[in-house]
Amino acid sequence: MFRAIKKVVSLFLPGDKQSETQDTHFKPPGELKPSSEWLIKEAYEKVMKNIEASDKFKKIVLNALIEFKQTNEDNRFFKNYIENDLILEDWSWPEFDHWYKIFKISEEWSYGWTEYLYKEPDPLPESIEKSIHYLSVKEIKNFLKKHNIAPKPMPKNRSGWEAAICNNGDWELLKPLIIEKYTEYRDHYLYKRKEDKLNLLFGDLSHCVYSQLRYYQLLDSMQYSFVKNTRRLVASGCNKKLTIEKEFVEKFNNGEISEFPPYFPGCSIMIFSERIKK
Repeated sequence: MFRAIKKVVSLFLPGDKQSETQDTHFKPPGELKPSSEWLIKEAYEKVMKNIEASDKFKKIVLNALIEFKQTNEDNRFFKNYIENDLILEDWSWPEFDHWYKIFKISEEWSYGWTEYLYKEPDPLPESIEKSIHYLSVKEIKNFLKKHNIAPKPMPKNRSGWEAAICNNGDWELLKPLIIEKYTEYRDHYLYKRKEDKLNLLFGDLSHCVYSQLRYYQLLDSMQYSFVKNTRRLVASGCNKKLTIEKEFVEKFNNGEISEFPPYFPGCSIMIFSERIKK
């Protein structure tokens, strides 16, 4: 499995990309801050280059990212943009789709990949027993009373009402209500999928801004003679159990890739410097 994952990961690291040297565009130290518009736009272009969306969508995302960095808000800042401006927009993220397949093969999921992103909604149930979790106690009571099949004496808890509808209920009579409740559940699930996918995108954008900021700062500091030959750049990830993340850390530390993270949606890898061991 480890070799299979490694082979799949290599598909996303073309040879020319592995060997290229990152264009650092060094700026004066005063411009090396997360609110610098050039830094934000550079991160934006890195993450958004493969996203297929309208100009409106891309403009909203860029403006949100600039405002987020300038106001120094926490990640809940993007909630209003997602709910009010982006949730109904049509867009596609081919990189997300590629990594979905990789994570599915490895059965490992990176940070930010919620169950709404990697699981499908449950199918429409086909029996009372498999559908009662969609109903509240009040809805079960009303159904039983409406069809004159309510038990006597009345149950005192949910399990009693569930037993009553399983024993006395008619699936064909109950089915229209279950379809209605299931549709509400499925619509909510799909809404959460769109919401969490946008959250993952903004998480990647924010990570990319800080990641390249750190990357440029470290490279800039390493130009000085007193550190140039004593320190080197290394990568480290928070998700130590994720095989693919460990693969990218190893590739960076071995000099096989030189660009800064994120390397995939939900990547937690950051760049540091460490003293060269002699």
